[in-house]
Amino acid sequence: VISSTTSKYVMVEFYAPWCPHCQHFAPEYERLGLTVSRFNNASNAARSRALQPPFASPAILSATVDCVAHEGICQDWGVTGFPTLLWGMREDWQARAGDRLKQINVTDPTTEAVEEWLGKEAHIDLSEFHVSRQEVMPFFRTQLAGTQPQALPSNLSSLPAIGLPVLPHTASAADLWDVQVAVGLLIHNAVSQLVNEHVDQGAATKGRAVLANFTSLLARRFPEHPDAFGAKASHTPPCRESLAALSRRLDGTTGITAGKVNNSDLDPDHLEQGWQLCGTPWVDYGERGWRSCRGTWPGKRGFACGLWTLFHAVAAQAEDEDAASDLHILHTTVSTFFDCDECRKHFEQIPVNPEDLVNRQAVQLWWWRTHNNVNRRVKSFEDRLQDGDPAFPKVQWPSPAECPFCRLPKRPRAFLQRRAPWSPLRPERSEDELAQPAKEEEVWDFGEVASFLERYYSPASAHGR
Repeated sequence: VISSTTSKYVMVEFYAPWCPHCQHFAPEYERLGLTVSRFNNASNAARSRALQPPFASPAILSATVDCVAHEGICQDWGVTGFPTLLWGMREDWQARAGDRLKQINVTDPTTEAVEEWLGKEAHIDLSEFHVSRQEVMPFFRTQLAGTQPQALPSNLSSLPAIGLPVLPHTASAADLWDVQVAVGLLIHNAVSQLVNEHVDQGAATKGRAVLANFTSLLARRFPEHPDAFGAKASHTPPCRESLAALSRRLDGTTGITAGKVNNSDLDPDHLEQGWQLCGTPWVDYGERGWRSCRGTWPGKRGFACGLWTLFHAVAAQAEDEDAASDLHILHTTVSTFFDCDECRKHFEQIPVNPEDLVNRQAVQLWWWRTHNNVNRRVKSFEDRLQDGDPAFPKVQWPSPAECPFCRLPKRPRAFLQRRAPWSPLRPERSEDELAQPAKEEEVWDFGEVASFLERYYSPASAHGR
């Protein structure tokens, strides 16, 4: 489209379907696109009144690129996080002069904020043609509701699968298939970043080490069902065995050339040909997609749901003496490879205090508290933008149906804090302090929560692959 356009300006959103902030920005970009369309129509009408020929093409071309379906294009334009919004003159796009394009950086990811940026940076006033959220949301919901399940490619990039919608249910245990899908997608995202030509040598070296540590951890902690261990004590279950093999590959000298890290051996297509996660053919991921983590709408839940399941499941299998180290490895992996910029920044700002690391149970409760913190934050976006999954609203978890005894009648905070020195309760702070733990609107029995986490994420009770 860009190669043939005659528009004066081009604006492109690079996104990933699984990225929560991309999902929240989608109706905003839809509004922006309709605003631009009105602007283009008015520009041509004005030229017509002035007896000038109309533009052969709109004054502004707005487009989107799905970086899962078109990963190479996003790498070519140096996209390293989502969503990324680039703006520039047509000739700069056509000349592939990425250094002359501008990234639209706005604090508030809304149509109004982008319009303000365009007014300041490009001197284009779109205010007269503004499309309200009330105008676009019914159309946007209709589009989503009419989306049909898609056939998926049979390779690593198929992992953010759009499965058939499922109705909400009260699960009794974690879904190990969704853990496997999430791990496969995270590894795919990681190796794609490592082979990106825009990644400098220092980041490539660090990234390879982070991925090696992550796969080494999963080679010990991946939640395998007991049946996978076989009758012999020496038998290594398939998922852990495959992750151990990948860890050795990452930690060896294969990627070292002339003393420098060369990650070309990790090209996703090349890796896929010689390595399978859990011994599962890659075509199976495309055919099956997500299971318990499927959302009602395309792009909802999926990867984020699978990652949370992974983090809780790994924490549930840690030894007391290794729990803090395991948390550090997972935390560093998210900070290094999770492509949703705002999600990653918020996650990195959530504090990990010494009392959160004293043993396995403390680490499990940190992950639980962080999960609820993120849920509350995402809910605030969904409430404001009215774009949440109607069948899976963001709530404080576990629900009363999942854990009837996890909540207590409200009591003075001081009493609850005396119940355990590692209590997840923290002093209440401003709503603007996103890095702080979620306020306790509900009073929790932390012993019951810990017992629930043990039961729910035990591989013995989890849904198999």
